[in-house]
Amino acid sequence: MLLKRLVHPPSDRRFYRTKPKGITSAKRLHIGSERLIVVALSFWLAGCNNQQPAAQGPPPAEVTVSKPEQKEVVNWNEFTGRTAAVKLVTVTARVSGYIVDIPFKEGDLVHKGDLLFQIDPRPYQHAYDQAVGQLQQAQANQQLQDATFARQQRLREMRVIASEDYDTALSNKNQAAAQVVSAQAARNSAQLNLEFTHVTSPIDGRVSRQLVNIGNLVQADSTQLTTVVSIDPIYAYFSMDELAALTFQRLTREGKLAGSPDGKTPVYLRLQDETGFPHEGTIDFSDNAFDSSTGGCEWPRAPNTTRSWWLIERLARIRIRALCTSWMPRISPGCVI
Repeated sequence: MLLKRLVHPPSDRRFYRTKPKGITSAKRLHIGSERLIVVALSFWLAGCNNQQPAAQGPPPAEVTVSKPEQKEVVNWNEFTGRTAAVKLVTVTARVSGYIVDIPFKEGDLVHKGDLLFQIDPRPYQHAYDQAVGQLQQAQANQQLQDATFARQQRLREMRVIASEDYDTALSNKNQAAAQVVSAQAARNSAQLNLEFTHVTSPIDGRVSRQLVNIGNLVQADSTQLTTVVSIDPIYAYFSMDELAALTFQRLTREGKLAGSPDGKTPVYLRLQDETGFPHEGTIDFSDNAFDSSTGGCEWPRAPNTTRSWWLIERLARIRIRALCTSWMPRISPGCVI
């Protein structure tokens, strides 16, 4: 094999690029990284110059400075009770008969003596007329017997009649007087029965619904016709536990509880749909015994204000001044001492 060696011609620097002397690859990398650091630092400094000024903090809060005041704090005891009428009357027929008229309207306010029911008065009118006739007959007989006795008495004084005739005349006179009294009583009874056919309201108040209709037969002293309740004032009954009642009574005797001008303890009442306690009254009675099953005692009260729209047997909340009051400092909300 012929081996030949190629001999390159002498290099001509005019045509070939040569590497600079003394600069290696590592040095070039180091120089590049320094340039990147310088550029990044320049951008960061530029960003720092564009930052917004720091926000200022909120203004100091305004506070109210107040001195504590010492005031009386009243404690209250509350109880659940029910309203009740001072007067409740069940209207009952006092004579028998048929109802012929009912002039009132259910739920009306009525006054004492107003007509509520009319029972057929004709049978009782006849009985009254008969009693009046019997009375007149008895009075006529009495006049006759009085005249006969007076004549017999004059004859007796002249001694022209026997004593037996005088005694008979005296007896007839007394019997006639008794018959007049009996006839007067019968007349008065018939008059009462006639008046009882007019069933009237016994009190002022509100009338309930009618329990009978026109044409119904009612029996004396047994048939209930309606009810009437008084509306001014009213009572409210509530139960107080034994410990509270005993303490209340003791402090009342000692004069440590405030009372009304008439010496009675004031109480306050509200119904279920009311706010506060707008109705005022006083305690005027307490029961004479405690309930052994509940340990409570029943207390009534009467509001001083007129409430014609109130109904009885309503639930109510009743508030009474507590057994004691206390004094304590009072600080307004949001204040700094």
